Amino acid sequence: MLHSCQYVLYVWVRLTVNDDPLFYMHRTCTSIMHCDGQRMSCYTCWCFVHQGFELWPSNHSWNWNALDVGPKADLVGAFLMAMRKQGLHAGLYHSVFEWFNPLLYGPNPSDYVTQKLIPDLYDIVNIYEPDMLLMDGEWNHPSDFWQTRPFLQWLYNDSPVKDKVVTDDRWGNECRGKHGGVFICENGGFSAFCSGSGAAGDAGNHGWAYWATQAESWGLSRPETSEVYKGPDFFIPLLVKTVADNGVLIMNLGPRADGTIPPEQESILRGVGAW
Repeated sequence: MLHSCQYVLYVWVRLTVNDDPLFYMHRTCTSIMHCDGQRMSCYTCWCFVHQGFELWPSNHSWNWNALDVGPKADLVGAFLMAMRKQGLHAGLYHSVFEWFNPLLYGPNPSDYVTQKLIPDLYDIVNIYEPDMLLMDGEWNHPSDFWQTRPFLQWLYNDSPVKDKVVTDDRWGNECRGKHGGVFICENGGFSAFCSGSGAAGDAGNHGWAYWATQAESWGLSRPETSEVYKGPDFFIPLLVKTVADNGVLIMNLGPRADGTIPPEQESILRGVGAW
């Protein structure tokens, strides 16, 4: 599936309490299609990031998920429905750790893994059947601590997405650039296998992706001015270099709370799409 894409949009979803999630997702999808002419076939949305708030009704995050508070809705389900209605592949991002979860920083940190992380991973795969599963936030512990290897064995052998799912290399602090479905080069670094604008050494022989922010933040940051955004002149050569090195460009996108795309981000999508 990933080889059918030249670049992927990574959508950092942010909603306010009063937003209608289905309208939000429709508006975001419509904005994206209008900007880039449906030249992309893969999208991914975060369902759980480092601060721990779930955008889906997790059974393991009581009163700290989008169904219990805020929009009172399953935003992940709305996102996937909107993407698939357009005939697009859709993936999910899930953080391995949480900044403030008391289980992880208590006397038995493994309780976080067995009671929160792993049950959530099984649930999002069984419920949503994502085409792509991107992980992050694994750097403090090896995969044995996070217990991700048994999950991956299930994912690739017995899960409902075993024949199609794409994963990355962030399943333990020993994995980056060594183990995983797709090696991730984050803004030109954060992995031993990549540097600058492309893969290093033999990494190009393995599936890999350049994961890029449009500015400095992964989400919408209002203090970031247009001067901070990198522009089509940055992303077009990056796309060419990445694809030439057997990679895929994952471009981050942070819509406004109402689902519309800021003009700075829209101009980048239009520029790359027109090219």
